Amino acid sequence: MSTATPATQSQKPDVFRFTVERYHQMISEGILNEYDDVELIEGVIRSKMSKGDEHETVIELLTPVLVQMLPATACLRCQCALVLSDSEPEPDFAICTPARARGGKNPGPTDTFLVVEVSDSTLEFDRSDKGRVYAAAGIAAYWVVNVVDRQIEVYTDPVSPSGSAPHYRTRTIYSPSDQIPLILAGTPVGAIAVVDVLP
Repeated sequence: MSTATPATQSQKPDVFRFTVERYHQMISEGILNEYDDVELIEGVIRSKMSKGDEHETVIELLTPVLVQMLPATACLRCQCALVLSDSEPEPDFAICTPARARGGKNPGPTDTFLVVEVSDSTLEFDRSDKGRVYAAAGIAAYWVVNVVDRQIEVYTDPVSPSGSAPHYRTRTIYSPSDQIPLILAGTPVGAIAVVDVLP
């Protein structure tokens, strides 16, 4: 008679966590390539969700609005990597210092003024996991373009208190009738009408 304990549904599989350096090594060795639609989040290589019509429409609408507002000391990156301590996300938008100022390297936390994620099916993940990652990195501002509820959520004042998860202390919700101030490194550079960038 066997005395082995059967597996239960509460048991979870082990998760192998990668460093950013190992992630880069896997890319350089061809284990991962540009056709693998993945990103590194808190040491875990995660698949990125497919993008629907509304997601792509927001990208199309928001891109020229952001570009025309940026000073010469900032640049816009779209769905490109940010190199953080244990993550390498590829946010829909990142406003950061120009490439030549970074020596041609992907931006890190000190190079990044604002991160924007467009969210429909990934809304809770972007609010929680991505928000925690960006807050831990100390990125000053994080926007979630919430396509589901037709609003833009602006997260500011990142903190990493001991004993609890990193998070943003302030969340401000902007509706289609509102304008969002675009503030980079503490300097206002303009305002964006929410209705102009929602599908």
